[in-house]
Amino acid sequence: MQAAEAEEEAGVRRARLGAIASGLYRSAGDGPILAQLLTTADPDSLLGRLGVLERVGQASARSAHAARAAAGVAASIQEQADTAAAERERLAVAAEAAAATARSEADAEAAAVASAASALDRAYARLATARGTTPAREKQAHLTERAEADAAAPGGAGAGGGGRGDAAPPPPAPGPPPAPVPPPPGAGPVMSPAQAQAHARTAISRYGWGEDQFSCLVRLWNRESGWRAEALNRSSGAYGIPQALPAEKMASAGPDWRTNATTQIAWGLAYIKARYASPCGAWDHSERTGWY
Repeated sequence: MQAAEAEEEAGVRRARLGAIASGLYRSAGDGPILAQLLTTADPDSLLGRLGVLERVGQASARSAHAARAAAGVAASIQEQADTAAAERERLAVAAEAAAATARSEADAEAAAVASAASALDRAYARLATARGTTPAREKQAHLTERAEADAAAPGGAGAGGGGRGDAAPPPPAPGPPPAPVPPPPGAGPVMSPAQAQAHARTAISRYGWGEDQFSCLVRLWNRESGWRAEALNRSSGAYGIPQALPAEKMASAGPDWRTNATTQIAWGLAYIKARYASPCGAWDHSERTGWY
């Protein structure tokens, strides 16, 4: 818009200069104006006419200067516009290249995780065949063993501290275990906080925990992560729904621990069982210390 306006102004200035210049050479009466001014025999008249010629020349010079200035402004604005357009194009190309690289890296990581998960499934299947059990039982046994090792490690803290929740009343008296329900739709790499809670409600039944323990678990992980699989504590590095610290501990539950809420919940429950015996035990510790 600015470049167009400046170019229009330059055109007006050039037209005005052309009109003045043509006036200097326009024929009128006895000949061109320049000849009329300089061929008179009267000295006084000649001096007066020379003054007219000088004023005409000055007006012409001013118009020429204004025209050149307007043309310069138009050229400068156009150059700035061209530079800005080139920079926008460069940034757009760079952004697209970065996005393509990120997509490629994400696809490669997803393929590697899927390959590792398949290899683990085959290993658990072979182990189950050799021991006369099931792959699920062997996987849970391995997870329990690793969680107990994490809990017994020096310091013992395998999860971070949140401080997001408010103080809660003591847990109610134990009740009967909930009836098993199927995992919610979407259980897997992408789950909403509500879906993650629904899955955890089912998962705690294998530990013999009931609704009282689930209530403590909800408060605990609300405080820690809001039940978000991608939650990251940037100051400590704790990660995921259970805020594992370091985050890589969750790899014992599956290679997809970075994104799979089901895997994170499996590790978190095993860790709570090994270190605090129950979610209410972990919640009580979190209330007293700010971490679990």
